[in-house]
Amino acid sequence: MSFKKTGNLFIISAPSGAGKTTLVEALLKEKHEHFSLSRVVTYTSRPMRSSEIHGRDYHFVSQEEFQNLIEQDHFLEWSTAYGAFYGFPHSILNEMVNGSSFIVIVDRAGARSLKHHVPSAVMIWICPPDLRTLEERLLARNTDSREAVTKRLELAAREMEFEQENPLFEYHIVNVLFNSSLNQIKSIIFTSLKTLI
Repeated sequence: MSFKKTGNLFIISAPSGAGKTTLVEALLKEKHEHFSLSRVVTYTSRPMRSSEIHGRDYHFVSQEEFQNLIEQDHFLEWSTAYGAFYGFPHSILNEMVNGSSFIVIVDRAGARSLKHHVPSAVMIWICPPDLRTLEERLLARNTDSREAVTKRLELAAREMEFEQENPLFEYHIVNVLFNSSLNQIKSIIFTSLKTLI
């Protein structure tokens, strides 16, 4: 008698601008017939950027709507960062029981909370080679004011220092060359998924 094993959760975290979203998008273009892998679309109250699509990048809701969802126990985990709310939908756990695996991009605090709820989750930390490179990437993105970039760099410096002093993640990828980083994350995730088959 065969049965479907529970899917897994891959938690990706990184300082803003380190390249985590681009890496995950490239990874998800890899199609595999043996397992189901998709990105968790989390909720946020921050404004949508011009390049983003509602329901693909995030579920964009107002702060009031987000707070209502909190009261309805819609989230397994939620937090605030950069002056906005971010939340992980509780429903994903049911889909994992049915064999689906997911990637979620969250901040460091969210990663710690999700690991508590899903102890089997695989934790991957992505960071830039240095803060100067991160600053160049954030400025090139041209989505934030100079003041916002400065705040993101300050937070990134703290996050990188915290991870170095008190490691939370099992795997660490320094995103210097995109293709090399992509191969590393593919190796970690696809190797883990094969053990579920």
